[in-house]
Amino acid sequence: MSTLPAEAQYLSDSGIVVANPSPELGDYSLTSRRAALRLTVPWEMAHSRWFRPALEQLSTLLTLPPNWDSYGGRPTAQGCAEQAISFLARALPAGVAPPWVVPLGDGGLQLEWHRGGIDVEVALSPDDGQHLYLADSAAGVEWEGALDDEGLSRFQGVIDRLAAA
Repeated sequence: MSTLPAEAQYLSDSGIVVANPSPELGDYSLTSRRAALRLTVPWEMAHSRWFRPALEQLSTLLTLPPNWDSYGGRPTAQGCAEQAISFLARALPAGVAPPWVVPLGDGGLQLEWHRGGIDVEVALSPDDGQHLYLADSAAGVEWEGALDDEGLSRFQGVIDRLAAA
């Protein structure tokens, strides 16, 4: 266990130490038996509505063993966890509700929001890359494709409604 002061760390439900040695900088590190993630994020992001819940869910996924789903599911790839934090940092303002973070059988993960008539799923896969599914029942729009500039633009188009929901 770390020698950081008690107020600078917490144990996630999955038993991973999440340390914040310099709260004024938003400097975080996650450590588990299989993965270590070090994040330095702006203070505003570290105190956003979505940051801590997403971090805790990611820390849980980083502890999944091989065959976690009894169908040969691979452990969550550290690179996909890093991609998830990077995507969230780029794409989410502070007031957006946290995503559900769910594992994928190929070692990837998916970020999901189902709020206010909007369904958004961002899949981050070590095998298949980054994909976005978006359904907006109020606008009658459904879209699926790569999380490229067009996909990110479509995601940004519903962000304000995710924050309000």
